[in-house]
Amino acid sequence: MAAIGAQTRKVWIEPTVTCPNFRYNPAVVAEAFASLSLLYPNRIFLGVGSGEALNEQAATGVWPSWPERSARLVEAADVIGQMWTGQQVVHSGKNFNVNTKLYDPPAAPVWLLMAANVRSKAMHRSGQ
Repeated sequence: MAAIGAQTRKVWIEPTVTCPNFRYNPAVVAEAFASLSLLYPNRIFLGVGSGEALNEQAATGVWPSWPERSARLVEAADVIGQMWTGQQVVHSGKNFNVNTKLYDPPAAPVWLLMAANVRSKAMHRSGQ
């Protein structure tokens, strides 16, 4: 993505949809996209999802139920959003433990788009 940004001036840069909670720690995702946003201001957004069995199960050997994947996605997005503030983040959650801060947070807000595939109802978490 950094190479695309270096060779273009007006193209928005984002992954299609990534699942930041099975293969990647959300703190690593937050740092990567903060760095990209500093290199290419107002051209970066992050799309995250609840995963898909084809990739997540092949990479990790597990494929949790929808409620667990949904909870992991919401928790990961919360960690990413907190880290982008540049404040110290101490998070001890069900799925992730983070005690860190970004010393170079995004200079401008990074859009965080969430996708989830569910047949019967939309993803909903009270207080979110």
